[in-house]
Amino acid sequence: MNCLELFELPCIYCKEGQIGIDDQLPRNELIRKRREELGFTANELADQVGYYGMSIEAIDVNAD
Repeated sequence: MNCLELFELPCIYCKEGQIGIDDQLPRNELIRKRREELGFTANELADQVGYYGMSIEAIDVNAD
């Protein structure tokens, strides 16, 4: 079960019927892509969210 289902939140994309190309990427690629767009290194993002850099690096390469 995903978070939207768990918390019974409507999916904005399902509601509006618009799905972008990025929405079809695996979660790890979406996170890495957005991190790079914002100009964060894995360590910088880790500092911002309270993770270790190696955890963010693992998220970048593992699909789940």
